[in-house]
Amino acid sequence: RTFAQLRAQHNTITMSNEFVVERACQAFQKSVNTLIAKIQKRSQRCGSTISDEDKSIRQQRKCQNLVRHANHVLKTLTAKRTSLKHAIQAFGDVSKQHAKQFAALEDSGDDDDGKHAILREWFANYLRLRDGFVLLESG
Repeated sequence: RTFAQLRAQHNTITMSNEFVVERACQAFQKSVNTLIAKIQKRSQRCGSTISDEDKSIRQQRKCQNLVRHANHVLKTLTAKRTSLKHAIQAFGDVSKQHAKQFAALEDSGDDDDGKHAILREWFANYLRLRDGFVLLESG
């Protein structure tokens, strides 16, 4: 396969993951709205007072805020996971390049400064990747 074909396949998978998350968020929102509607109907049948209605409206708003927050968290974590997946792939590619460069320096003789530069860059990339894992886990 060509690089363009692999990239197109990866973009399709990423888009489908985002689509699945979006559909899940919509389904969650719909189920909460259905639950709120059922609770409203039940309270109307029971003959609620004005203070009960105010309380119900506040509870509905709180539920809607919680749903929006949950959807936001899910979408954010999905985006972070996708970003981290790309970072891992890039780190693997760069690590292979660093290994080849390091081996070439080993074969050519003593170039300690070049080896140190390669190791410094590799370790810096590793730390960035590790920070990405920490951010994903901590939210």
